[in-house]
Amino acid sequence: MKPSIEIEINGTIRSYPAGITPEEILRENSDRNGYNYLAAELNGHALDLTTPLTDSGRLTFINTQSRKGLDILRHSTSHVMAQAVKELFPDALVTIGPAIETVSITILTLLVRLLRKTSRG
Repeated sequence: MKPSIEIEINGTIRSYPAGITPEEILRENSDRNGYNYLAAELNGHALDLTTPLTDSGRLTFINTQSRKGLDILRHSTSHVMAQAVKELFPDALVTIGPAIETVSITILTLLVRLLRKTSRG
């Protein structure tokens, strides 16, 4: 691993130790505090905020207010919901597909309870 990497953020290039995470860089940039960032992109490739960075490049942050952020949030929520559905209906088959447009209020209520329980670990 390289001892240091060069990261560009908003046109400014800084040197960081290799292995630093986007989350650690985000904390160093006080002007970013208070935003709901949930991912980053390094050279256009989406990353989890806890991914160690080993290459230099342009780093941008993805917040929940952006289209990309909303897509990531929906994707992650789908996984949590699938886990809750499997707990509620052990024989259910989890598949890949578009979002369900209609769900009965009873099932939705049960799923919300399980989602809360599942997301707390």
